[in-house]
Amino acid sequence: MWSLSDIQQLIRSESLFRPGQFLGVDYDSLLERRDRNPFDPLWTEAQRRVAAAWRRLPDETARAEEITAVREYVFRHVFRMTGQHDDMAAYTSDDFGLICEAAVSGCWPDAVVALADYYKRQELPEVL
Repeated sequence: MWSLSDIQQLIRSESLFRPGQFLGVDYDSLLERRDRNPFDPLWTEAQRRVAAAWRRLPDETARAEEITAVREYVFRHVFRMTGQHDDMAAYTSDDFGLICEAAVSGCWPDAVVALADYYKRQELPEVL
């Protein structure tokens, strides 16, 4: 899986998203599918598990600023690429926050692995 430094390197190289990745996407439909079963409960449970592992770290705040920087970059980048679709940018930023926390905590539930795999393929996650 990715490490936090892998994700930061992708950001620095600007190869996290492919050009045109968001063209022709019906954002509202995609987000509606993510808000239903089975995606939403799987994402929420994965987030709960990662958050629990995160809280057990000796100093969980040590990498929090780095993760916030990744989330902010992802939000701004997706916001521009989607023609200012703030919900799509927020969901993607949330995904990367979860992936970053998994990378730092070492807790990789299957749903987070699936999210990371989508983004590694430069695809938008719809099914976990």
